[in-house]
Amino acid sequence: MQCCRSTFESYGMYDATIATYLRSVRTLVIFMEDNKINFYTEEVGERYCTSLKNDFELSGSYKQAGIRAVRFVNKVLNGEPYNKGRSWHPEYDFPGDIGQEAKLFVESLREIRRNPATIREYEIILSKFCKEMSIRGIVLATLKRDEVINYVDRIQSQRATTIDHIRLFLDHLYENKMIASNIGDALRRIKKVRNSKMISYYTPDEVRKIELAIDRTSAVGKRNYAMILLASRLGLRISDIRLLVFSALDWDKNIITLQQYKTKKEIILPLLSDVGDAIIDYVMNGRPKVESKFVFLTAVHPIRPLENCSMQKVIHDCIEKSGIYAANRHMGTHSLRHSLATSMMNNGTELPVISESLGHSSTDTTMIYLTVNITGLLECSLPVPPVDDSYYTQKGGVFYE
Repeated sequence: MQCCRSTFESYGMYDATIATYLRSVRTLVIFMEDNKINFYTEEVGERYCTSLKNDFELSGSYKQAGIRAVRFVNKVLNGEPYNKGRSWHPEYDFPGDIGQEAKLFVESLREIRRNPATIREYEIILSKFCKEMSIRGIVLATLKRDEVINYVDRIQSQRATTIDHIRLFLDHLYENKMIASNIGDALRRIKKVRNSKMISYYTPDEVRKIELAIDRTSAVGKRNYAMILLASRLGLRISDIRLLVFSALDWDKNIITLQQYKTKKEIILPLLSDVGDAIIDYVMNGRPKVESKFVFLTAVHPIRPLENCSMQKVIHDCIEKSGIYAANRHMGTHSLRHSLATSMMNNGTELPVISESLGHSSTDTTMIYLTVNITGLLECSLPVPPVDDSYYTQKGGVFYE
């Protein structure tokens, strides 16, 4: 127990966290005492886990505590560092020769740093497609246009995304001469129904309230304030903020130069004074004193770059604390990015300038912000010509008496 306590303290855990883990270790110690075992080995840990699984009278939480104890004691025994556990994701089946190529295609996407969520989306969609082709006895040599069209015609959920992902896979097969014709062209002509929806944004006054709602006296508050300013003042995406490195900050020229995670496009933005001051305040007075190329890190051990979900929660909590009425609007990082673009649009900023500032690959993406430029849309509207009163009172008309 004392050995575990010392090791947990070396991890930099909080006292409350150490106490929780030691309670789990105590369940293992009780097992050793009952079986007159004086020295722990990994084999003892396996015996203990087996006894837990076979005891149907124990609660699930008790079993979890015991298994957690074995995991940590093994780390102590082997001198391993404490690393954050990763979320488990299922393995997807890719049967047949079509499946083999689909799996290699997904791996190639992973190598070019696509978002993990996007990779899982490709895995799910292509796995279903390959299973269907395998069931119907279709292989690369017999894959035809009609087979693919019949498959996508039955898709109801995520229809547009499914068509796009399968089309890119078919383009890949054609470019690498694995199929004789470019079947993907047929999918380009299929109507993809997307629900057009208004983007979520906040007015400049609301954005200011969100920024002021952050408690900047704490280390976490200093970090959150700097991150939110990067979203609200510069419009950076969540992935670019959490993966921001020190080498991207040029303090002499007051610019930020980075390659966007999503588009791989390089973007150069001004390092505004308030944004720069917030980053300096965090680095000097709030950031953990560890060697890392990433600017923003977790506040507790194990020290590491933030996850997307952690940062989304930061933005969500700040919007809630600000007291503004969200009115069914999104409360994530992208809403601040949209807010900046909408503000620029309403102030008369040219579309190409907004597109360049946000790092969009084309102005077509930026066009979605026209839906919230009410002032601009009203200027484009044509006046309704006046109608003479006789039109409404003419004989045979709806209002004729």
